Amino acid sequence: MRRKFWLLGIILLLLSATANAQVRGGLKVGGNLNFPSWEPDIPFGDLSSALSFNLGGVLEFPVSKIFGIEVDLLYNSHKSEWTYSEYDPYYGFYFDADMVVTLQSLSLPVLAKFTFPSKRLTPFLGIGPELGLILSHKAKIEMTGDGVSYRTSVDLGDETKAIGFAITLIGGVDVNVGRIILAPELRFSIGVSSLDEDPATSTKNSQLIFLFGVKF
Repeated sequence: MRRKFWLLGIILLLLSATANAQVRGGLKVGGNLNFPSWEPDIPFGDLSSALSFNLGGVLEFPVSKIFGIEVDLLYNSHKSEWTYSEYDPYYGFYFDADMVVTLQSLSLPVLAKFTFPSKRLTPFLGIGPELGLILSHKAKIEMTGDGVSYRTSVDLGDETKAIGFAITLIGGVDVNVGRIILAPELRFSIGVSSLDEDPATSTKNSQLIFLFGVKF
């Protein structure tokens, strides 16, 4: 219930902002490479990144010709993979385990944006805080040994905090095409708060994200 109230409040805030005639809005879609960080480190096996996707909307509030505020509302899917092999003394054989962890969130980056305008191409840089509302956190596990495979799913939602925080850095270019602006960009979101409810452990996610935007 608390997460629904947060979502409703964010949507109402962004809708009310469109009353400002100077605001430019648009859509963004892209993909991300997730970089998970666990403390203490995993005792065995390999923890690696995985590709996933992002999509959402953007509002821009110009302050001057070279500075403005950008507010995004993005749906994010982040994935990481943990693989390991282990010997089972009870059954007397080795088994391989592959766990794919998926975290879905709704994020609200608020970015100070610096632009370098020209006639058609406007490069930009930005930085700012990001608030993340965790929607779900799940793991799919596949174990294979002695020619037999076993699959299961685990819901990690009860072990995960509802809110996460990050610092986001962006860089890209606005391409003026008639009445619309095409905006490819690269951003790096650095997780600064642990998502784990257990104070003895720390789970953080950072992402390298490519987004393609269309602004009107």
